[in-house]
Amino acid sequence: MAHSPALATRRSTAAKMRAIGTRRPLPAHGRGFVCGRCDACWTGAERDCLHCGLPATAEYTHPGAALQVLLHAVGRTTTLPHTTAARAGQEGLR
Repeated sequence: MAHSPALATRRSTAAKMRAIGTRRPLPAHGRGFVCGRCDACWTGAERDCLHCGLPATAEYTHPGAALQVLLHAVGRTTTLPHTTAARAGQEGLR
């Protein structure tokens, strides 16, 4: 005869499985700010620029959006540049 787990054990197992499947909120990040005059970005509650002391020119709620704005302004992308070895490997696949 097969052994069945006790009712309390089954309930606790089901509760653990439900806990794994529940949504958890993302960690709270501060707002991102950009100072267009100084080309600086920062996060936190302080709205004034750390360099010039004037109010921020833009505010973003997504943690990385302020940095993306500055990278775009200087023509940089977040993708890694191709190295000559990687290019040689890609040309060999053609």
